[in-house]
Amino acid sequence: MSQYKSVPENGLIIFCGETIISNDKTTFEYICLTPPFPVKSFSYRCNSIFEIDDAEKLIQQNDTYALIVLDLHEACWGTVCGSNIAVLGSIDSIVPSKHSQCGQSAQRFERLRDIAINEFFVKLGERTSNSFGSLDLKGVLIGGCGMTKDEFMKGEYLNHEIRKKIIGSFDTAYTNEHGLFELVNASKDKLVGLKSIREKEILDEFLKLLAKDMEKVAYGTNAVLEKARTGQVKTAIIASNQNEIVSLMLPLSESMNFKIEIISENSDSGNILNSAFGGIVTILRYR
Repeated sequence: MSQYKSVPENGLIIFCGETIISNDKTTFEYICLTPPFPVKSFSYRCNSIFEIDDAEKLIQQNDTYALIVLDLHEACWGTVCGSNIAVLGSIDSIVPSKHSQCGQSAQRFERLRDIAINEFFVKLGERTSNSFGSLDLKGVLIGGCGMTKDEFMKGEYLNHEIRKKIIGSFDTAYTNEHGLFELVNASKDKLVGLKSIREKEILDEFLKLLAKDMEKVAYGTNAVLEKARTGQVKTAIIASNQNEIVSLMLPLSESMNFKIEIISENSDSGNILNSAFGGIVTILRYR
């Protein structure tokens, strides 16, 4: 613990306990990890095994999605990564309400109202594009009431690189910070489907290398640990039910600087990973 003069910005995860080294001797060991995302709670567990559920959830939080909710009165935007929703900004509009008069006065009012709507969309597009421009986004979700969100989505208001990542639009009752949470809930089914696709892509990369060049991959706990300890691992792919393996790989991933991908045990990719490869495979940096 002497290496930490203060708690890191994202918090600290500590595993510690006694290990039996011979019949009558034990040694005290500890593992300290700096998580890739903020730890938002304090937890102290005493057990015969390390409980890693919370740490595993942090590993899985590697996809960031942009969130935008809007109507003709206001807009709010932010990001979601795992279960963490961050608000990045909000604006109010000056779009007037619908006019009830008829004739030329009404036509002129509608023209001015259309101009105000376009200016609001342009301003929102610029603000959100600036907020999201430096982020590595997996996708963009847009929410709101009625047709407003669809008009904004179909227009060329967002930066073209961000626009290419739009997943779809979803109905929300709110267009403030609460609307961001609504949007995440409304899009859950869509995101689950995307996660399954991504898991398949991750495992397919391993399978293609396995067929092409077996020396660029490793599988099975013992073989993987050996490669990890010598710094050869680029990416470790682990089934979500392999808690013991995850606890062994977590400290190695930090010291040897490799990525861990967690695949759902209930998915098709997870079934293949468990049944054919013992729950863990790796893609290597070199032979």
